[in-house]
Amino acid sequence: MSPEAQRRMLGRKLAMVFLDPMMTLNPVLRVGDQMAMAVRVHANVSKTAVWEQARQREHA
Repeated sequence: MSPEAQRRMLGRKLAMVFLDPMMTLNPVLRVGDQMAMAVRVHANVSKTAVWEQARQREHA
């Protein structure tokens, strides 16, 4: 396909979405599990403590 044809197609039929794979959620895992994993890694707390904090925040 010529560059001219590519330009005509872009925006009408074709778009590019740039994603940072380190900043997206994994569709195979539950969102809560992924959030808990991030907290555990960065806050160095137990899995039980993470879920307890999540429950408290949910009801706050």
